[in-house]
Amino acid sequence: MLFANFTKNREEITLTWDAEVITLLDGDLLFQPPGQVHAVYTPKKSFVTGGHLHHFGSLHLTEISRYIDAHKAQFLTNQVHDNALETFQRMTIALPRLSPNIDLYHRALVGLCLMVINRDKYKASNNDKEYKIVASESTKRAVAIATAIVRHFYQDVASAQRSYRSGDQSDLGELVSQEELSSCLRPFTSLTT
Repeated sequence: MLFANFTKNREEITLTWDAEVITLLDGDLLFQPPGQVHAVYTPKKSFVTGGHLHHFGSLHLTEISRYIDAHKAQFLTNQVHDNALETFQRMTIALPRLSPNIDLYHRALVGLCLMVINRDKYKASNNDKEYKIVASESTKRAVAIATAIVRHFYQDVASAQRSYRSGDQSDLGELVSQEELSSCLRPFTSLTT
């Protein structure tokens, strides 16, 4: 959590990490991992846009970034990510029917589940105080699926969080057994429920 207070941790940050300059030309596209510390300098008038790509293999990094933004920092991002929760809920709902060719890893899967179950804890600190996180039509099913996963692999949310927060936060964790996950999610495979 060094970057949550750059001023206080500046010396340790500069001793630990190097910076590099990436020059983008007309038509270039840059993908960065979630939580990548960066600054943009535009020397001439330009049109630049940014966006988010959420991937099952990087959700642990996304969770860490959202956690820091909500709990430890005030100026970490210049955006409110209104639609992120709905995206995570839909990714969760897709899990029971996800192709077995897609590898899922424990830390990334737990990160997704925590963001869905504890959705109110990820409200960015730069949000308007009146801003409320409201449930959508996907919330109930997504929370049920995420809760089933957490209970199956970790017994409860507190145990999942302890396991998730220990060790190297950038590590994906072990590969999730497709058979075990399928067994856990069997009650959610019906298209009518």
